[in-house]
Amino acid sequence: MSEPLGLTDCEALAEGVLAQPINALSSLTFLIAGSVVLILLHRSTSSIPAMAWVASALLALIGLGSFDYHGSQSAIANLLHNASILFLLALLGVVLVARLIRRTSLFPGLGRSQLLWVGVLILAGCVCYGFGRTASALCSPASPFQWHALWHTLAAAISAVIIWSMWTEGKGPDSVSGATTDGDAIV
Repeated sequence: MSEPLGLTDCEALAEGVLAQPINALSSLTFLIAGSVVLILLHRSTSSIPAMAWVASALLALIGLGSFDYHGSQSAIANLLHNASILFLLALLGVVLVARLIRRTSLFPGLGRSQLLWVGVLILAGCVCYGFGRTASALCSPASPFQWHALWHTLAAAISAVIIWSMWTEGKGPDSVSGATTDGDAIV
């Protein structure tokens, strides 16, 4: 049998149904975030672009993959966990590059100040991720508070905001770019 998953994510491995219950349950925030994005997009746009559907589905899939990774640790857990993350990052990267080439707004739903707050949250997420590593001085494997679980929650929320802002029709009051969003229905 191969080595258990999640050994670098601080939380002690449990004997129960979920190998790392706190990290597993916090993974479900990605599933919730993907659903919330679709609800918000449905409320703010006349039609949800296919890429937004795919991005939201991948965000939800990250939740399922991460739940499996930290939970039951099935044979496909590692693949599902890592592939869903990589596919979402690749999709968002392709969309952003296409928008840069076309000189359209990258995040039409966010103004400059809101984008700054997203940056602050990304930094906070990175700090939580670092604190949540097993080698971290702040790692406490038996604690009910897990930095990695907080990272899951922040990463899910940040991802949801980024996905929503990429496909929402509204523009923030202090838009990041003066470019229009015309033609952004696909990307």
